[in-house]
Amino acid sequence: KKNLRQDKVILYFHGGGYAVGGIETHRALCTQLCKYSGAKVLIIEYRLAPEHHYPAPIEDAVSVFKWLLGQGYTSQDICFAGDSAGGGITISALAYLRDNNLPLPACAVVFSPWLDHTFSGKSYTTKRDKDPMLVYEAFPIWSKAYLGEAPPDAPYASPIFHSLSGLPPILIQVGEDEMLLDDSVRLAEKAQQEGVQVELQIFKGHFHVFNAFWKILPSARKANQLAGLYIARHLQTSIISNAQTTHHAA
Repeated sequence: KKNLRQDKVILYFHGGGYAVGGIETHRALCTQLCKYSGAKVLIIEYRLAPEHHYPAPIEDAVSVFKWLLGQGYTSQDICFAGDSAGGGITISALAYLRDNNLPLPACAVVFSPWLDHTFSGKSYTTKRDKDPMLVYEAFPIWSKAYLGEAPPDAPYASPIFHSLSGLPPILIQVGEDEMLLDDSVRLAEKAQQEGVQVELQIFKGHFHVFNAFWKILPSARKANQLAGLYIARHLQTSIISNAQTTHHAA
């Protein structure tokens, strides 16, 4: 804690299909981001489905970002980050801020983001038997609980169909064997086409949000280190680490 920059913060949106998860489930993963970035982290308990529908989590994300700005942080002191549904919130909140001419954070990091409620990516079916973390038949249930009456391609529900132009730099980490692989690949392709600085890291043989298993997977620790160093560079936390000298984009 004593080595963390008090003026730099990662605003983290947890995964859980928009219906479960919170501070307790994601604190351990976020400690990794603190360790490798030198920044503090704020995990928010956004409103969950089915009691709260789209766009409640987006509204909560924007509200907390505005609160941080009111506490004296500048937008360039802040990084957005999230996994799975939280990755979707991350990208959607960025688009909302841009659309409403509000400040944008310095960068964003997403782990296995869920970006498409129409399930149009081929990996939903081609990887359905490879990913131990996700259940193919459950996706429509989770999605309906979140969307309520909103269409599945609503701009802040499925940001893969929304303009990404003008968003800050984005790092995407995803497993090669997960159902949401194509969400990440298409995000990277679309972001690049629209002039966004984007980095896509695909981890061979890995599954949905493998980053959370860093206590037992050396590759997850390495991925989290890469994510932390990416944040450190963009927040300019001046973290000194031997890993910086060997960091290469995947």
